[in-house]
Amino acid sequence: MIVVSTIGKMHESIPGYNYDELVRYIKTFNINNVLVSYLSREPEKYDDFMEIFYIKQAGFNVKFIGEEAYHPVTIIKDPESLVRSNLIDMINTMVYSYLKGYWKDATTVNSEFTDKIFNAKHKFIMSVDPDIELKYWVPVHKKIKEKAEREGGILLSDVESAYFYRGV
Repeated sequence: MIVVSTIGKMHESIPGYNYDELVRYIKTFNINNVLVSYLSREPEKYDDFMEIFYIKQAGFNVKFIGEEAYHPVTIIKDPESLVRSNLIDMINTMVYSYLKGYWKDATTVNSEFTDKIFNAKHKFIMSVDPDIELKYWVPVHKKIKEKAEREGGILLSDVESAYFYRGV
């Protein structure tokens, strides 16, 4: 399965991987079907997902295969849960801040290094708050990966989830 990472609105701030470059990168695989790993309740409305607009404009067949999911909310009930929540916020901020400086083009965004950083982030979260990973993140991503493997084509994924789909 070919996985291509999207960085959402960050495509607007990384000239080497803007929306046009994303489309050019997808074209290099010579596959017309693009599976999108998230949901769209209104597939013709792309305000939040400009990459879909560009991909459809380029003539690709687009299919949304995302999963409805419970999004965990951390309830701060004691000092430990506050520390846990703050650590997860800190690691999210740190990872994305670092990677924004590293990403220059399709190669760096879709690199094994980027995948390894997100894999490490999720291992950290697993050690701090395993419920987030085991009850939400992993089951949802397994379902999407299974759908993508059945459907075939290119899987367009948010950059953070791509490592999971690639099996890193």
